[in-house]
Order: sequence, then structure tokens, then C-alpha cells
Amino acid sequence: GIRDMGSTSDFCKDVAAYAASLKGCALKKDLYKGTIIHVDIVKKGLLQKSCYLGNALICMYVKCNALIKAKEVLEELPLRDVVSWSSLIAGYAQHGQVDEAFECFECMQDEGLSPDAITFLCLMNACSHSGLFERAENYFHDMRDKYGIRPNLEHYTCLVSIFGFGGNFGKAISVIKMMPFSDRRPVWLALLGGCRKWRYVKLGRLAFDQIIHLDNTCAAAYVLMANIFAAAGMHDDKEKVEAMRLKYGVGN
Repeated sequence: GIRDMGSTSDFCKDVAAYAASLKGCALKKDLYKGTIIHVDIVKKGLLQKSCYLGNALICMYVKCNALIKAKEVLEELPLRDVVSWSSLIAGYAQHGQVDEAFECFECMQDEGLSPDAITFLCLMNACSHSGLFERAENYFHDMRDKYGIRPNLEHYTCLVSIFGFGGNFGKAISVIKMMPFSDRRPVWLALLGGCRKWRYVKLGRLAFDQIIHLDNTCAAAYVLMANIFAAAGMHDDKEKVEAMRLKYGVGN
């Protein structure tokens, strides 16, 4: 029994050490070292017992832009969960491979795994990269109505960003109004980004005022608003924003 306890302890230490190393490779985008660690993990047979380690491997390959390898790992894993699939969906989303992301979502459900809040955020991000506004909205509603998952601030922010960049400001505002959160700075900032794209001064000013009311040290808000005014040729207003930024000591 004691020997068994020891081996369990060693296994946990091995998993923790390899997972930490893979995280390091992911941060440095060191695919070469990550691949060597992968070979080592397979030799030791650790993937047979640890879903966590399999997910760390997928994440490493995704961060190193080796999506084909990440998919191979996922397909070969004896144990995989919603995190495994969501990591791959996130990778496809980041690289604009939306069809692959949607396909993963279908495969995951075929395996009987239910998506979670992160899965839906990854899917919505995939939609945002490709201008699939309606599909993003459908995912948002499915998450709530079909799967009973309460959208968090990131989901609302993503949806506002999608509508804002698509120029659908009416929908963006209606999303902000129905939000159950008091911290609305991220959504107003997302809307301001959309206003920057479309040079929408009036709504941009409203969004900017809302952000500064909540946090007058938000550097991104000053930059976006100054850009909106500059693009509209409103240089006096741009100077006022710059003066305001300096007054609050932002970016000094």
C-alpha cells in the first residue's frame, strides 16, 4: 500500500512538472522543446492517466501555432474533456479557421460532452474574426436557453464588439442595456472600438463619457476617442481629450 501511495505521489509530481514545462514552452513558443517533452510524456505512458497533461500538450501546440499537431494530440488522447476541445477551438478561432472551430464543436457534442462558458466564448471569438454576426448571436442565445449557461461579462463584451465592428450599433446598445453586471467599462470600450472603425463621433463620445465616468485612468479610451476625433477632422476636440488624459496622469 505504501508503495502504491508513493507511485501515486510520483505520478502527480511528474504530471505537475511536465505541465509546468509545457506551459513554459507555450509562453516562449518553443515548439522544439515542447515536442521533446511530448515524446518523453508518451514514453512514460502518462497520457493514459491524465487528461490535464493532455490538455497542457494541446495548449502548447496551439500557442506554438502547430494546430495540425494539436488536433493529432486531441484525436489520440485516451482521455479528453471539454477543456481539450475548447483549447483547440480557441486555436482555430485565433487563426481564423472558423470552419474547423465549428467542426470541433460538433465533434465534441457527438462525444456526449457538453460545452461550457469558455467553449462558447471561443466560438463567439471565431465568429467575430469572420464577421459572422448572426451566428455569434445564436451561440450567445443557445448558451443561455439551450445549455442553461449564464453569460459572463466576457460574453457580453464579445457580442458588443461583434455588433460594434459590424456597424450594428442599435443591437450593441441593446446588449449593453440588458447586461446584468454593474461593471460596464469593458462593454463601453468594445463599443468605442466599433465607433473608431466607423468614425461614429456621437456614439463614440457617449461611450467615452461612460468609460471615464467609471474609470478616468483608462488609457485605451483616451487613445480611441482621440483617434475618432482626428479621423473626423475635429482637432480641437482631440486636443481636449489629450489635455484630459494628461490631467489624470494617464500614460505619463
